[in-house]
Amino acid sequence: MVTQVEAMKKGKGIRYKVVPADHDTIFNLDFIDKENDPGKSKGGGADAGKVVSMKQKEDTNKNVKRSAPPVAKPKPPSPAQNSKPKDTAAVAPVQSSTKDSPDARLKNLQHWCQQQHSKKVPYDKIPASKLNYILYDEKHKFMFCQIPGAALNEMRKIMLITTKVVDLKLPSLIPGGDVFGKYGKSLKRLADISDASKRAQMLSTYHKAVFVRDPFERLLDTYKTKFKAPNAKYFHQVFGSPIIKKYRNGASEAEIKSGSSVKFSEFVKYIVDADHEGKTAFNEHWQQYYKQCHPCMMDYSFIGTHENAEADLRTVVKQIKAEGEVKPPFMNSKQTLSEKELTAAYKEVDTSTLKKLYKVYLADYTLFGYRCPPFLHKMLEADDAFHDY
Repeated sequence: MVTQVEAMKKGKGIRYKVVPADHDTIFNLDFIDKENDPGKSKGGGADAGKVVSMKQKEDTNKNVKRSAPPVAKPKPPSPAQNSKPKDTAAVAPVQSSTKDSPDARLKNLQHWCQQQHSKKVPYDKIPASKLNYILYDEKHKFMFCQIPGAALNEMRKIMLITTKVVDLKLPSLIPGGDVFGKYGKSLKRLADISDASKRAQMLSTYHKAVFVRDPFERLLDTYKTKFKAPNAKYFHQVFGSPIIKKYRNGASEAEIKSGSSVKFSEFVKYIVDADHEGKTAFNEHWQQYYKQCHPCMMDYSFIGTHENAEADLRTVVKQIKAEGEVKPPFMNSKQTLSEKELTAAYKEVDTSTLKKLYKVYLADYTLFGYRCPPFLHKMLEADDAFHDY
């Protein structure tokens, strides 16, 4: 049976247990409220907060809009499952799989955003600092929020063609290294428009897209490309060296200086601790999607996935009426990781840390309709302490 995680407050702490997915409760995302009122938190918005805070909010049918139900509909509960525990808060809702259509993903996002707040921040009140990752194409009235590791290079190649930066029709002819090298500053950023009213007008009339990816798969891919790759010197020095120094007992001076031998388990511990301490902003390659693209503020009109990138990229090109300007294929090859590879990597991580890591990315899993990865569910379920989570 599909399950969801339910938190039960106990004193000042919180203990966790697994409950049936059809338990009809909803959660409150404090980070969304902060985004909608940037002045509430020091530094402005969710970026200044530590982590998603999930609070109890029972469904009393008074304040909950049900026009957009969750995408994944569970089976009818048994009598034992139908009874609601008192004073409970659902942390993880029923989520759609990545095989759902873009429309289903969008409805899932809209549902959760509507659950949390009835009032939306006017576009002209959104600070430019929240728009750093958004690119725009004036001719096609199109905006795209960049998430590294989620069909980003492919979408940028398309935009390089539609904005006439390059005189080509096949994105595959653009060298991968040129996307952020030669053409790194060629595409326009919404944050660079100083006039808030102009930004608001664009936000209200442009087609807005974002591409996402299973957060755990993206994290492993980031580790492979930014820490295991021999030419990733920047990440070795800026992140690798401090990670090895902090998390590896008996690390040699050579290992610390090089920074190139970070273990995946060490990388995961770094992320969990950084998120908990809230002292250092995440790098964009492992930052949570909601902090980069602010989905409950932006009213995206399309949500694509890395897992279905070829079809979703074709849909975007069709939606912005650029089919005559740019031609497929858009993905050179299937760029997803196998369950075997994911399982092997995450087995290096102890169960306690694994649970904490899932909580770091829980909001992204929820808002963008991803289920808990099957390999992760199996690993947690096999652990004796799983049902205390």
